[in-house]
Amino acid sequence: MTESPSATSTPVSGPDDHRSPSMDWIGFCVWPVVFMFNLIIPLTFSLDMTPERGRIGIGMGCLSLLTAGWLLCRYSPATLRQIVLGGVVVACTQVYPILQLIAGMLALAGAELMGLSVNGDDAGIEYIVSETGGFVVTVLVGGELIAFSLFIGMLISLFLPPEWFGWTCARGSAQSNS
Repeated sequence: MTESPSATSTPVSGPDDHRSPSMDWIGFCVWPVVFMFNLIIPLTFSLDMTPERGRIGIGMGCLSLLTAGWLLCRYSPATLRQIVLGGVVVACTQVYPILQLIAGMLALAGAELMGLSVNGDDAGIEYIVSETGGFVVTVLVGGELIAFSLFIGMLISLFLPPEWFGWTCARGSAQSNS
């Protein structure tokens, strides 16, 4: 007795299984851990540069980035796995946080252009004093670090088995349909 090609390439769910077959539950659990490890240096610097109102924006920005990663678990699990893989490398670079400092300087320059920062003292340090400013700077820094994590993850994924990213299931079902 032979099985149809679609039956072997589609994940099987039982009647009590309410999870979506395309949801990446491993990524869903690993993403917050990698995300939190990548917050160490950016939060250390940003909390010194923001009063209470700006910190509310930082919290909302972090929550938005965390949620975006969880949405990737559902809609683009292979991309999330590449971001997680690269995110581990980026988290390790915090020993010498040059990447994080560059991302922060670019985000602060963007905030200054948008009028979301104020010059706080003679040293030229910019402070983020509003919720909007904290949110924008957090999303900019996070977006830069996530984009770099994706780039690193894409490079590393070239040397890893495609099964780690779920690509063989798609290839297998496309080949069996032809």
